[in-house]
Formats: sequence, structure tokens, C-alpha cells
Amino acid sequence: MSLMFSQHSPARFIELFPDTMTYLKAAGGLLGITDRGKYELYMTGPGYPFFLGFFAYIIGRAYWLMILIQIIISSISCVIIYMTAILLTKNRIISVIAGLLAAVSLTSISLASAALTETLFFFLFISMLYLFLKGLSENRWWYFVASGILGGLSILVRSVALFYPLLLIIFALLYPFTGIASHHKNKYRKIVVAILLFVLLPAVWVIRNTAAYN
Repeated sequence: MSLMFSQHSPARFIELFPDTMTYLKAAGGLLGITDRGKYELYMTGPGYPFFLGFFAYIIGRAYWLMILIQIIISSISCVIIYMTAILLTKNRIISVIAGLLAAVSLTSISLASAALTETLFFFLFISMLYLFLKGLSENRWWYFVASGILGGLSILVRSVALFYPLLLIIFALLYPFTGIASHHKNKYRKIVVAILLFVLLPAVWVIRNTAAYN
């Protein structure tokens, strides 16, 4: 909270975590603020540098606002954990416990107050997973499309998510489909679209890097 009320200078805020300066340099390179940071951008990807750069450069080092937004999306993530648990377990007590455990996690609380990728990445990941499971449950196109887009964005924030389409395939194979066979085929087509969207955004970034850095 002290960060939010400007009891720390921007310079002090940046020094709290070594990786923050890396993301800030990458943000400068991404937004064209400086020619420096191209290597950092190549290593980190554009997701979090764009998020951080918006507050650091475009609206003038409003780190307190960035932290506030991270706290909000971290809180929303706890609600989405509850909703995901409801889909998986159909048990409200278990789902409430899951959401509360996420809400009181000291790790999540501390990371939400830091200029690091974890909070934004987890929000995108858990939102992607919930929408994908919701799509499996209700067989609606927009759930799968939104899930794929959020998954692609999560890869741009942290490249480890590149392996998560395999997780979606496993969920799809284990999910107990009901109904006639033609509906199953339609659902599988939607799953394929979600996975293709998942890899489309990072593929565009890879093409960009190949063109820029050979």
C-alpha cells in the first residue's frame, strides 16, 4: 500500500526487483521510446513490457495505478478460481475453499504488488482455462474463441504457456461429452479453433522476431 500512495519514488520501485528493470528496458524498446532494450524484448516477449510500458512511459510513471490494477485482476483471479472449481467439482464448499485459499495466499498478495509477470500471466491463464471448460460444457463458439485469444496473450506474457495447448487437449479428451455424435464433431472443431488461436498470436511474434533478428 505504501507504493500506491507514493511513499516510494519510481526509482526505488524499479529497484525492488531486478527483473523489473529488464521489463522496463524491453518496454522502452517495444514502444519506440529508446533503441535500447531490444535484447530484453527478445528475451521476455512483448506481453508484460507492453503492460508495464503503458504505465511507465505513456501515462508518466503511474506505477501506483499499475499496482492497483494488478491487485484488482489478482482479486478477479480468485473469483475465477472459484468459478472454475464449480465447473470441475460441482461442489460449492470445495469451490469456496479454493477461492479463499487463493485470496489469502501471501505469494499472490505480494506478487500483485510487484512489477513482475506473475499476476497478469495467472489472470490470463485462469481466464483461458475457465472459458475453455465453459465451452466444453455449453458448446458455444465465443467461449472457445475467447479462450484461444487469452491463451495466446498468456504466451506473450510468459513463454512457458506455449505448452498449455497440450493441457487443453488433455482436458478435451477427458471431458465426459454427452449427446449425439454430430454434436461431438462440432465441439471438436471448436476445440481445434481454440488451440489454433492459442498459437496464432505467439506465431506472429515469432515471425516478427525472425524478420527483425534473422
